[in-house]
Amino acid sequence: MLKQLWEKRCRWLCCFFAGRDDQYLSAVSDIADILASELHDLDLVPSDIAVGLILLQDEQEREQAERRTKGEVRSTRLQ
Repeated sequence: MLKQLWEKRCRWLCCFFAGRDDQYLSAVSDIADILASELHDLDLVPSDIAVGLILLQDEQEREQAERRTKGEVRSTRLQ
């Protein structure tokens, strides 16, 4: 039951980014499995997850920019 709830939430969060092919549905199912098993005792809504992903992306971009200024890594972001 919890997995189905997270599948619904993931489909809602990702509806703007992907199609509805088998690969997409499989990815949503895998993500729902992970979220259901790891977040089972937390009271979260989809927007909590969305904000967390946005903050994670921001942190990763800051770290990459810091490495680039030190000459450690080239940019891997797709433009």
